[in-house]
Amino acid sequence: MSSSIGNEEYCPTTLTDIEENESFSSTEKEVESKRKRTSVVWNDFKLVQYKGNKFAKCNHCGERLGGHSSNGTSHLKRHRDTCAKRQIAHGKQRTLSIGVSDSGAASLGLHKFDMETIRKCMAKCTIMHGLPFSFAEYEYHNDLLKACNSRFVPFSRKTLTKEVQSMFKTEKMRYQGVLNNHVQRVSLTFDMWSSQQTLGYLCLTAQYIDTDWQLHSHMLNFMHVPPPHNAICISDILSECITKWEIQLKLFSITADNCSTNDSGITLLRRTMERKNNISFPLRGEYFHIRCGAHIINLMVQDGMNDMVDTISKISDSVKYVRGSPKRLHGFKQCVKAMGLDGKKSLNYDVPTRWNSTFIMLRDALLFKDVFQHLASCDPSYACLPSEDEWFHAFDLCQFLKVFYDATNLFSTSKQVTSNLVFEEVLSIYHHLRRRRGTSNEHMRALICKMQEKFDKYFKSYNILFAIAVVLDPKFKLSYLKYLLDDLDKPDAMVKYEVVENILHELYVEYRNMYNESDTSNMRMDNAYTSTMIATEEYRSVARFGFKTYFR
Repeated sequence: MSSSIGNEEYCPTTLTDIEENESFSSTEKEVESKRKRTSVVWNDFKLVQYKGNKFAKCNHCGERLGGHSSNGTSHLKRHRDTCAKRQIAHGKQRTLSIGVSDSGAASLGLHKFDMETIRKCMAKCTIMHGLPFSFAEYEYHNDLLKACNSRFVPFSRKTLTKEVQSMFKTEKMRYQGVLNNHVQRVSLTFDMWSSQQTLGYLCLTAQYIDTDWQLHSHMLNFMHVPPPHNAICISDILSECITKWEIQLKLFSITADNCSTNDSGITLLRRTMERKNNISFPLRGEYFHIRCGAHIINLMVQDGMNDMVDTISKISDSVKYVRGSPKRLHGFKQCVKAMGLDGKKSLNYDVPTRWNSTFIMLRDALLFKDVFQHLASCDPSYACLPSEDEWFHAFDLCQFLKVFYDATNLFSTSKQVTSNLVFEEVLSIYHHLRRRRGTSNEHMRALICKMQEKFDKYFKSYNILFAIAVVLDPKFKLSYLKYLLDDLDKPDAMVKYEVVENILHELYVEYRNMYNESDTSNMRMDNAYTSTMIATEEYRSVARFGFKTYFR
């Protein structure tokens, strides 16, 4: 029996074989080879001795095959290629899975288990939901994945960290390729704030339109900025980020909050890039810096609401009192039911640094005016109930701020182009201030006067690019821009109109030269023609007539 086993390629190990030859030892032990085995098949087999004979035991299914040197390795290769458990372990074996479509219909398909895919999914989950890297080591989370598929192998937080870093590098290279190869111009937005640990951070976002005319907005950098946060520091940080992304030649504008540090930092950045990289920004960089419209509205409203602090503070204290404890909140809800109002509505806190949160607080609190009055009669400890005049002032203020709230929401939109709507919103704010200037409410008149001063300071000297965006909107023409300017500032409307028209033509010439660079001969002829004609007043009049004909 032993001699026949030694000469066979395949040796089944059944209970009958063991019973027929009890003289052999039934203990299996691994055999150390005297010389190194060079065949790759031994990565999936180990040499063992069983019942006095040598076998090659599969590391996956445990089957024993002839392991003597005279048997060769061809039979081992055949078994390795057909071993089901090895295919499952290496993710080559597919299993049937049942899926359900949106309509509820069941479908049968093939499913392939892949640990690499699971690691990538966990990396995406960690990024999207802000989970810690130790998420990969959560005991019950791993038990859940094992219950879903027994082939799942847990991995450490270090593995998850490497996966996230690898994903970041891959996405950064892909996105950098998009910016370099499929985008003509990129506009940037940045903002800075301090954390609870008083650490300064900068967030840099890019907006661009792709070849399919779709607007995109992506965060490029979120980084810690060490002090001091002065103009030089901001300029250096922005220059470093722009250089790493290689978008120096594609910059169109930078939008930031309206403060002197940002103004100086962006001006220094533009001069530095023009000097070092020999960059020519559109329109010579005169309109490179755009002040954030939402921030300007915030400054206007915050400055105007200083005289309404008493009224706002009483309503704010009322909201804080109600939401100060579960018992008070329960009592307030009982009052809401007693008054027959909608109990699904809730009260919201206000944030001092965000005026729109104050508007939301006032708007929601006014819905429960009668409830607060009922609460004062039921709860003796509630002592901050606003008077009737204060409720009236709050209602008037809320109605007045609605226009500014809508404009802020429009300016803060990131999924669609809004630069073409800025002029209309500015005009609506201007008319709103002018209409309410004659109100009989003294508090409102003082508020409107302060806001009018801020409006004249920031919006009278608007950025020309907003006016150009109006003209480029398919719904509008140059004549509509003239109407807006005439309505906003009648004495200087014609002068500003001609400035916008000339700059619009100048911008057109720049883009025409940019797209003619592929044809050297046409570019030379175009530059020669442009440099000759720009020097004459005749060219300006002809160009102005051409633009009027085209846009009208």
